[in-house]
Amino acid sequence: MRHHRCDFIRPVSCVYCSCSRSLWCCDYFYFFRIASLTETYFKLETIIRWLENHQLVCFYKSTFGIECPGCGTQRAFIFLLRGEFLESFFTYPPLLFFLALILFLVLHLIFKFRNGGTYLMYLFLFTALVVMINFIYRLINHG
Repeated sequence: MRHHRCDFIRPVSCVYCSCSRSLWCCDYFYFFRIASLTETYFKLETIIRWLENHQLVCFYKSTFGIECPGCGTQRAFIFLLRGEFLESFFTYPPLLFFLALILFLVLHLIFKFRNGGTYLMYLFLFTALVVMINFIYRLINHG
């Protein structure tokens, strides 16, 4: 008797081996799962390529000649989508804090955390502080 890897799907006869454990047990389930992951990867690659080809020009930098507090966000986001976390952090450190802020905001709106508004306020102030420190650091070192 074969060992089945998916006991969590409703019990109906299997399409592949005709057992009564589940509808998509054995190799078919994993084939479709891997095919789905591969398809998702190619969609993500398409999105990344589109983002790389359609990056916006910074109005602040083109007008005044110095980087704005948000310069590097697009490149850092593309690195993050590729899975290059360190490169993303070194390109624009506040991005990770900003994404954490958005994630916590969404979770707070769904689950209504106790003192969630206070935590959001402190997380926002910390993120703004990181943005300003990064801006000043870039003005001093790259200006």
